[in-house]
Amino acid sequence: MNELTILTGASRGLGHAIMEELLARRLSILIIGRDHSFLPANAVSSYYLNFDLTKTLDPECSEFLSEKLRDIL
Repeated sequence: MNELTILTGASRGLGHAIMEELLARRLSILIIGRDHSFLPANAVSSYYLNFDLTKTLDPECSEFLSEKLRDIL
């Protein structure tokens, strides 16, 4: 069974350090964020979902996130 880590806050600080470690270990990551400019070149084997988590209370945005997660998982 393949494992997938879901990570937010990967653009800086602790989240960024965790992302770098997971990528170094060649693990699959789903990175959720508003901007992907911080992603290193070796992140191409991982998934990036452009989503603003502050909008999860909006039913339409919440459904969008649910659909994307179903597609990936």
